[in-house]
Amino acid sequence: MNLSRLILEYEKLLKECDFSCEKREELKRELLRLKLQLYDNRVSASYEKKVAFSNKLVRKIIKEYGDGSAVACSFGKDSLVVLHLVMQYKPDVRVIYNNTHVEYPETKEFKEKVKKLWGLNLVETEPDKSFWQVVKEYGYPDMRYSHGTPRCCYWMKVRPTKRLVQRENIRVLFFGLTGSESYQRKWTIVNYGPIYKTRRNAPYEILKVHPIAYWKEEDVWRYIKENG
Repeated sequence: MNLSRLILEYEKLLKECDFSCEKREELKRELLRLKLQLYDNRVSASYEKKVAFSNKLVRKIIKEYGDGSAVACSFGKDSLVVLHLVMQYKPDVRVIYNNTHVEYPETKEFKEKVKKLWGLNLVETEPDKSFWQVVKEYGYPDMRYSHGTPRCCYWMKVRPTKRLVQRENIRVLFFGLTGSESYQRKWTIVNYGPIYKTRRNAPYEILKVHPIAYWKEEDVWRYIKENG
């Protein structure tokens, strides 16, 4: 039995084991060990295998959800790679860009260049509050609590995106998240995998997809180099 199926079996056993079950903690430890092993195996896989895995994942999701799909894109290297992957299977996919009005001029210029060159179906959100309004009301972002969504992100990205998702009837969001970016993102992928359903920061349950979850930074740059 491969690791993915073994993990599913352990998740099933854990669901069937209530809090009084003597084996519950043992099952949890073994499940975590298996998830970490799967994560490490996929991260250490060859570049070619990672690209093949990402393409298979995107192809499957697009085939199932089609017009209900969208890509969240900041026009940074990671989200651009995911956008390029998705557009191979759905060239007219909606591309969501959070326009916060505090981006670098170079970012705006690059966004417009890619939009024209790739013929993007770009949808921009507008912030509910400006950056300076948020700073006046809540302080600078580094003054936020150590957990939860920063106030600036909530008013400038999360709320506008939730509204757009509902208006556009979006069921799937692709992201350029990689586990190598941070400890927190690594554990998101370890615990939930590259595909999971959630209501977090969404008006209803949506599918979040991270096609390059297991890529290292060098994989991202190699893909960019090979695909222009």
